[in-house]
Amino acid sequence: MKNFVFEGVCTALVTPFKQGKIHFFLLEELIERQIQAGVSALVLFGTTGESATLSDQEKHEIMRFCVPFIDGRCKVLFGCGCNDTKKAVLGVQKAQEYGADGVLVVTPYYNLCTQNGLVQYYQTLAKSCSIPIVAYNVPSRTGVDILPETMRKIADLPTVVGFKDAKGDIKRSEEYMRSLARNCAYYSGDDLLNFPLFSMGANGCISVVSNLFPKTVNRVYNSVQSGKLKEAATISSFLYPVVKECFSEVNPITVKEALTILGYPVGPPRPPLTRLSKNNRKRLISVLEKFLSEVNEF
Repeated sequence: MKNFVFEGVCTALVTPFKQGKIHFFLLEELIERQIQAGVSALVLFGTTGESATLSDQEKHEIMRFCVPFIDGRCKVLFGCGCNDTKKAVLGVQKAQEYGADGVLVVTPYYNLCTQNGLVQYYQTLAKSCSIPIVAYNVPSRTGVDILPETMRKIADLPTVVGFKDAKGDIKRSEEYMRSLARNCAYYSGDDLLNFPLFSMGANGCISVVSNLFPKTVNRVYNSVQSGKLKEAATISSFLYPVVKECFSEVNPITVKEALTILGYPVGPPRPPLTRLSKNNRKRLISVLEKFLSEVNEF
């Protein structure tokens, strides 16, 4: 059995900006808040962290800053996928050099490689380093879908220890979990499905909404692990409107606006993403106020 890089809640952290640059002081505050909430891991510059508009230099600065600051208090993973295998290899090697606990590697995007191409992509990355790899399937973003039989081949690679599933298809999720068994950790990558997937045996989640309410997402996971399914279902039902609203526009537009409303001025997303529309912002405020009146997160 492989040693999984983490189990439980992992937050796909936003990247805070101030005047167009990384806001390291606020990044420190966001990380500290997540650790105090008891999350198991953090992913830096994944999809939610706007990896597509961060330069290599900015990513290296974040790596250099985060690993010593976190100092083993939770696991830290860096997003290292690319549509160019050579660039992905360099990213994974840099993450290993800076001391990350693992890497989150999204499938190649835009190029639309075959299923054999996906296997070769992860094989090449696995050979290039010894750091644990979490494969990441999000076909709505990439245009490429890891099929279950392909994921079984990828999971056989010794350093592939986890699989983030953001396809949003619970029938497919069940097939992944059944076929991967304990050879590879399965992580929910869709906050709307966290509770049912935890109940089905998922090892954890890589969450967007835990940027806002990490204690609550943690409570859902821990309640399921303790066999308190009714409690988990109740907490999840309170969280559901927030989760749904967080995807009213392309991630991370809404979650960054929500953090700002909650008192964490993370700045707008980088272009070509835009700020949240006025109508959606008004509805978001209403949803957040209702949630905070129901659940004691702070």
